[in-house]
Amino acid sequence: MSAVEASLTVPVAHPSVVAVRTKIATLVREVETVAITDDETKAAAVNLLSAIARLKTDAERARLGFVRPLKAYTSAVDKLFRELLAPVLAAEGDTGRPAPGTLRRKVLDYDAAERKRIAEAQAEEEKKRLEADALLESATTAEAEGKPAIATALLEQAATAEQRAIEIKPAAAAAPPPKTFSTPFGARATSRTEWDLEIVDAAAIPREWLILDELRMRRAVRDGTLRPGQGGEQPIPGVRIFERDALTVR
Repeated sequence: MSAVEASLTVPVAHPSVVAVRTKIATLVREVETVAITDDETKAAAVNLLSAIARLKTDAERARLGFVRPLKAYTSAVDKLFRELLAPVLAAEGDTGRPAPGTLRRKVLDYDAAERKRIAEAQAEEEKKRLEADALLESATTAEAEGKPAIATALLEQAATAEQRAIEIKPAAAAAPPPKTFSTPFGARATSRTEWDLEIVDAAAIPREWLILDELRMRRAVRDGTLRPGQGGEQPIPGVRIFERDALTVR
């Protein structure tokens, strides 16, 4: 437990908490006995609702008195460490899409370049071996046709192609970068391929992949932006906007 945690105690016995708890017990007992049969008993019920509204305000004020300093402290500590880590996080690179020049991107780019170099060497070796085989076959044909000079030239070209294939072989035979790379100091990095996406045409996305903004619609209903037409027409297909009873108490 940290020193900050050790200094925190839930204020169950604080005078403001005790006062709210006492008022709640009293109001709950009174609410349980209410039966509205006329305007007088209705007035008593409304008075109780008003008292409950004031109690909720008092409880919220008391709660904020305890948590607001903690939220301010938490926010300040979060900001401190965000700013503290920002330079090294920028240098490291995002784990999902590291930007060019970041350390993660450099490691990934190196591995990609190595795989490309090996693949190109393998393709070049195969090409030169096939070229040498074709030249040898042509040389054999030329020799059979009584064209020794052409055959000799073709054999020299075949030897050159074969020599190039031999020179490329070590690079072509090199192992690709391992998926998991370990250092003598115990550090380890594991690379992988994974699927990702980017939005290229938002208008073409099927509706099952969209999120309904119900909060925005409710705000528009409350402020009067969205209302049924004079003939009852609904402004948003698939949504019914209607009036309902509500009670506001002060």
